[in-house]
Amino acid sequence: MSERSIISEQSIIGSALISSSSLAGIDLSPDEFLNENYRDVYAVILRMISEDEVVDVLTVSDELGKASKKNWLPFIGEMAAKTPSVNNKNVKAYANVVREESRIRIAIAAATDLIESLKEKRDLSCVDSTIKNLMSIESGGRNYDYSIVDMCRSAADELEKAFDAHLNGTPMGVPTGLTELDEALGGFHKTDLIVIPARPAMGKTALMLNLALKSGARCGVISSEQAHGQLGLRCISIEGSVSSHKMRTGDLGDAEWSKIMASVNNLKGKSLWVNDKSSITIQEIQRKAREWVFKYDIEILFVDYIQRIRTGTNHINNIARVEEVTIGLKNLAKELGIPVVALAQVNRACEARDDKRPHMGDVADASIIEKEADAMIILYRDEVYNENSEQAGIAELGVVKNRHGPTGTIRAAWRGEFLQFKNLSEAY
Repeated sequence: MSERSIISEQSIIGSALISSSSLAGIDLSPDEFLNENYRDVYAVILRMISEDEVVDVLTVSDELGKASKKNWLPFIGEMAAKTPSVNNKNVKAYANVVREESRIRIAIAAATDLIESLKEKRDLSCVDSTIKNLMSIESGGRNYDYSIVDMCRSAADELEKAFDAHLNGTPMGVPTGLTELDEALGGFHKTDLIVIPARPAMGKTALMLNLALKSGARCGVISSEQAHGQLGLRCISIEGSVSSHKMRTGDLGDAEWSKIMASVNNLKGKSLWVNDKSSITIQEIQRKAREWVFKYDIEILFVDYIQRIRTGTNHINNIARVEEVTIGLKNLAKELGIPVVALAQVNRACEARDDKRPHMGDVADASIIEKEADAMIILYRDEVYNENSEQAGIAELGVVKNRHGPTGTIRAAWRGEFLQFKNLSEAY
């Protein structure tokens, strides 16, 4: 038993008994305490603080006694007596010790379990779960039970952040680069699954790359459909306003080469990583995303596209496969605390209608996607179907589901030559 951890646990509890405000800014969970008795005492103190009750030797002893029918007063009184003064800086230092010791214990247990599992099963699948457990150590001790007081405090923090973001003219989440979309969504929020469905040739992949390049965030991109070289050409076109057709055909003059060189230099300064495995599984995506968070601290993940991702299970039909993939992506967003933006295919049904704009129900195997997605943004360009469309050069982003705000259609400029999506005010 770590003496370092026990002394720190005693000091934290003793400080709280003298002044409960000493725990301000301390986010330790009772589970992080090594000593079982200290764990119980700390849990009661946290609950009493959350309910705005008085915390001292007598009140805490009474609360503990109600549950255990044991006289806790001598034990609680001794801890308070051993704490002659309260210093919030010291309490934070003690909390760091408790957390560090807790993480070391978790890491040792995970490593021990992995070794035993490898010896018994001779199967590498257990490595994934161990990696997940080891990565969760960073957020170890997180509490999942909250009182109404906790909820209101957390809401107040969110309101303050939202107010500051509004004053600064910035979205709460990862920026999209499109002003109206940021206003509707507040950017891409942590833990959210955002799905962008469209028919082929609408520009889904181009939109994804525009969102990634304009986000200013560290991005991971899963590209099961296009190779990294193709994505590189598209990024150069978007970033440097270089004709994608001229790059494909090699019809490049001095002006184009100059733009390409400038574009490449700009792109080198962006933090973006791509995996282009064509037959990737949801399990491999989860593994890769965890790796990117660990190595590069990515802030958002883009996935192209849901219906193309495989699973490690032999499903009877596509609906079951898409369900496993979609739930896996949503769980990944929550686990890593980042937004996951996933493209999706729309089935042909919409093309039989006079108005070919897709609806939410037109998304292929859509039922589970509708349920799990925090936001759905359907991409449509009328000129794909109508050669003489009055909406040429206009892309419609139909926000058909939005847990954070309004729904409706947002219009953006589409500069097809350069694969760019821009604010209408910028383009015209």
